[in-house]
Amino acid sequence: MTAVLEVFLLQFVDGQVLYKKHILPRPDESIDPDEVVDRYVADLFGKISCIQHSSSWRWEAGVDIRTYFVYCEEFNFIPQDACRIPLDSLDFSLGEAEDPPKMEICPESKVLAHAIRHLAFQLQFRSTLRDDLGVYGRKLRRETISTLTRIPCVLAGRI
Repeated sequence: MTAVLEVFLLQFVDGQVLYKKHILPRPDESIDPDEVVDRYVADLFGKISCIQHSSSWRWEAGVDIRTYFVYCEEFNFIPQDACRIPLDSLDFSLGEAEDPPKMEICPESKVLAHAIRHLAFQLQFRSTLRDDLGVYGRKLRRETISTLTRIPCVLAGRI
């Protein structure tokens, strides 16, 4: 079975999601994929303050794909090197969390919306739970926090 880590480097800029997608080989079971993503981001950018989370997995064309997002205000994307999609064009409606992953090609916009719902959920849940923003308040700009608090995120749901 082929397995990969799909890593989206994300940043919100002027109402758009700037992103780069990287595909990494999935390590064997003895290696934590979180650490692989950590090392990869450090190799690309050095020591930066970012938020990383495994947001989903799916089967696509016989490949086991585990998706990570890495959000960072410090990314310096060169505009022509980054993909961009208007934030308000993403469909943040929620799927059923209990639905099993489907064996179909999933549009990148759906994967991005799902990852952003995860980020919004973490921000909103943690701020409610602790009555502060903790790590998110230190790693996200006020504009980003404001954007994320407007995204529906009862649960991330399925892609």
